[in-house]
Amino acid sequence: MLGMLDELMGTATALLTADDPGVALRRFMTAGVEIFCRDRAFCEVVGRPSVQHPQVRDAIDRLCDVVETLTARAREQGAVRPELTGTDVVLLMSGIQHTAAPLLAAEPQAWRRYLELVFDGLTTRSGRVLPYPPPGRVPLTEPASR
Repeated sequence: MLGMLDELMGTATALLTADDPGVALRRFMTAGVEIFCRDRAFCEVVGRPSVQHPQVRDAIDRLCDVVETLTARAREQGAVRPELTGTDVVLLMSGIQHTAAPLLAAEPQAWRRYLELVFDGLTTRSGRVLPYPPPGRVPLTEPASR
């Protein structure tokens, strides 16, 4: 688990200095979805932070910071919708894996189709306002009992 998070973090960190922030975000998303599809359990555990080890939560938190920076650079360049956040990117990457999951045994590269469909949506300037505000950070622990 930590090895895959380190792999994603290394990719994201290296892309922070890329000349084209839009291409950098696309490369990061491609690398991330590829890892999620390669190891479905990784995608599942990342989606359930309340059951994770503190080191895993810390690694996810650091990764989210870097993804937010990658996304901000792409926003500033005008490569993606102005309201896109790093949290949106992380959640969409997981969603791409879940969408392609029924196809992956027979068609292991099917996720690439859904990644392109999502990326087209991230870069489209429709002028429409999204119907819900941007999400906050993904909670990495369970909320306290009330």
